[in-house]
Amino acid sequence: MNKNTIAAEDARLLFDKLISENVPVIAFFRSTTGMKVLMSGFVDSVTDKNGVVLTASKPVLKASGFMSVPTFGRDVEFSYCDAREMPVAMAGVSTKIGNTVLLLNFVEPLESLFLTFDS
Repeated sequence: MNKNTIAAEDARLLFDKLISENVPVIAFFRSTTGMKVLMSGFVDSVTDKNGVVLTASKPVLKASGFMSVPTFGRDVEFSYCDAREMPVAMAGVSTKIGNTVLLLNFVEPLESLFLTFDS
């Protein structure tokens, strides 16, 4: 996916669009520890303090599920591609929603966050 690498500022613009337009996403998080999380919902916010925050509903309900992926102080590579080009690790997930993938690859610890959505 190196050919699809985008700058952090371009990723920020994509996040802004997902937030402002309330675009539904499927989020898939995986870690080298074996942890995997699959969640449908919305990008609620992206901040240095809380990282990428995803919520199960918009507006956020008091008992709504959420996921927060810390980003501050971490080396991250952003990639953006058509769902047909996504990594094998994400295969099958994007068929539920979305034709586009925004991928965050964290270097240390090695973790990945995939967001699929319709662009």
